[in-house]
Parts: sequence; structure tokens; C-alpha cells
Amino acid sequence: MHPSILKYLPHRPPMQMVDTITLINDTSIVTCFQIKEDCIFLCEGYFTESGLIENMAQTCSAIVGQFFFDKNALFEILTVLLQNLDFLKLLLLFQWILL
Repeated sequence: MHPSILKYLPHRPPMQMVDTITLINDTSIVTCFQIKEDCIFLCEGYFTESGLIENMAQTCSAIVGQFFFDKNALFEILTVLLQNLDFLKLLLLFQWILL
């Protein structure tokens, strides 16, 4: 059974952009989100860039959220996220190139 996303995020529909956590550990998270027709981040039937960014932000927040239950580990996960910040910069650059 997957942990409830509601335990890790304060977001609720229509702003909730993560449905399920399929994997979560100290350094990784995998989430699922089904884009429905009434999604507020759809424009002319396409999922917008702001929706993708919100999905990524909520996914990252969920991995940090798990450590509010274990405050001693919060510093460790923040360190990992900061080390991976360059990945986010590359992702945004790639998105800009595609536009």
C-alpha cells in the first residue's frame, strides 16, 4: 500500500498536483498524477508549464514533508535537494529550448 499524499502535503484539489506516492525514501520519491479534463492547469487540452512546475514542486515538498515526522533527518534531505538543484536548472533550460 502506498503512503497517503495527504500526510505529506497541505494541497487539496484543485491545486493538488500529486495523486499517489509510489516510492519514497531518504533521497528519492516517485509520484503519480492523472491529468483530468477539469484540471486547472489545462489550456486548450494541454497540460501547461506551470502545472508541470507545480507537480515538481509538490513532489519535492512531499519528500521534505516526510521528514517533519523525523526532524533529525530534515537536514540530510535538504542537503540532497540542494545538491540536485542543478538538475532543476537544466530541466528549465531544456523546457525553454523546446518553446
